[in-house]
Amino acid sequence: MPEVPWAKSSALELTASDGALVRGYWLDVGESAPTVVLLHMNRADRGAMLPAAHAWAQLGYSSVAITLRSHGDAEGGRLDFGRTARLDAACAVDWVEEHRGGEILVHGVSLGSAAALFAAGELRGKVAGYVFEAPYTDVVDATYNRTSIFLPPVLDRVAGWSLLAVAPWFVPGVAEISPLAAASELEEDVPVLILIGGRDRYSTPEQMARFREVLGPRATFVTANVGHTEWLGDVPLMVRTLTDWTASW
Repeated sequence: MPEVPWAKSSALELTASDGALVRGYWLDVGESAPTVVLLHMNRADRGAMLPAAHAWAQLGYSSVAITLRSHGDAEGGRLDFGRTARLDAACAVDWVEEHRGGEILVHGVSLGSAAALFAAGELRGKVAGYVFEAPYTDVVDATYNRTSIFLPPVLDRVAGWSLLAVAPWFVPGVAEISPLAAASELEEDVPVLILIGGRDRYSTPEQMARFREVLGPRATFVTANVGHTEWLGDVPLMVRTLTDWTASW
């Protein structure tokens, strides 16, 4: 359990709607403070979101940071690109609604953004705003982005096609997994902030622009000269960006 000077920390154990155990941190900055639910990136856990919790604390927000299924000490099934992890996100929001009340935001990074987007339909009427850093558009884009990083041209396309061909054996319906499509489930009056890495090759700025077509004018897009998930490495930048965004609505 981390001890931080900017919040009172305690451990949480929650239960998702499918019975999976979800472990988390409760980082409390004050009894009347609003709350943000923090959802980490792939190959990480709730500890990776402490910089985001620190940034939000400077704006007066308490945080719930959970470990998504298939990561760390979480329970749940195999990794399915955030689709089932939506249940983890939803149970964290439900816990805040039941035990704290008040304004609730959700802040996801990469895989965590996808989990939040897939949960959007279930969270209608509960969440006052969303922050998405580096969400992938769909599994096809995510696959080819990664093969192009590690393999030379032509071979990268062959490898990507091969991975997508066998993926349904491991994750049924994988071709239909699309956070971009799920974004249409967000309520039209709920503000959204998209954090983009100008040097991100996993979720490229060009692909992030496609979310503008779905979300329209309610979404704010901010680009920084960082790589994938590297907004977390610059807390002062995040504080300034979050301050400007929350002041705008």
